[in-house]
Amino acid sequence: MTTTREAKSKSSIYFFDPEQLTRVTDQDHELWDPRVEEGPDPALVDSVLKFGIRRPIVVSQQGDLLLVADGRRRHRAAMEAKRRQVEAGEEVTIRIPCIYSKIRAGSEMILQNEHHKEESILQKARKAQRAMALGQSLPEVAALFGRDQKTIKNWLAILQAPPEEIKAIEQGEQAASEALPQKKRIREGVRAPSNAIPKAAQRAALASLTEVEKPTTNHQLAAAILSYLLGEKGIATLRPWGLEDAFK
Repeated sequence: MTTTREAKSKSSIYFFDPEQLTRVTDQDHELWDPRVEEGPDPALVDSVLKFGIRRPIVVSQQGDLLLVADGRRRHRAAMEAKRRQVEAGEEVTIRIPCIYSKIRAGSEMILQNEHHKEESILQKARKAQRAMALGQSLPEVAALFGRDQKTIKNWLAILQAPPEEIKAIEQGEQAASEALPQKKRIREGVRAPSNAIPKAAQRAALASLTEVEKPTTNHQLAAAILSYLLGEKGIATLRPWGLEDAFK
């Protein structure tokens, strides 16, 4: 059995308040990344509030600043989680585990981003399915993945696809999202002739369009109707046929 004493080397992990770290916003800096402009991911913020930051952020010291070289989303989520704790008058418990980079900052950023292999949707879906089979609830699994509950439901729905579709997804021949029930319904609807779509839906959809947007072909009509049905008003139009849940 391997023990920690047998480890060849150790990395020191330091814990910082989120505000002690800086994300680079200067486009001329080697650590700039366009994703720095993105807002905090609500699902990831919920995960941070519940579990904290589990994977260390890589930082580069430049002068008095600690710059984020890898982990912008986690840092952004930690900042928002701290803000919520302060706003709620709670004890601030958010601390970010960090590792100092020992190589050039820009090289560190590229290595961390490009050498990371993202799991496929099917791999994530199977992990989520197993977690729930072991007794975890949907909200708990969503927090673990840092995703909203709707995303987890969609992952699980993909696993219900026929074996031939699952195989096609695994081999990269079909996008995982195409196995979702609502996607299939949209594809079928776009292929359907206009007289196969309820007249009430046609009238409601056409009434919502401007003169310039009016469809001139059967395919455009079907697409316009489906686009309308995916909106809030369209959901109400679907209720008489019991189809509103298929587009949620």
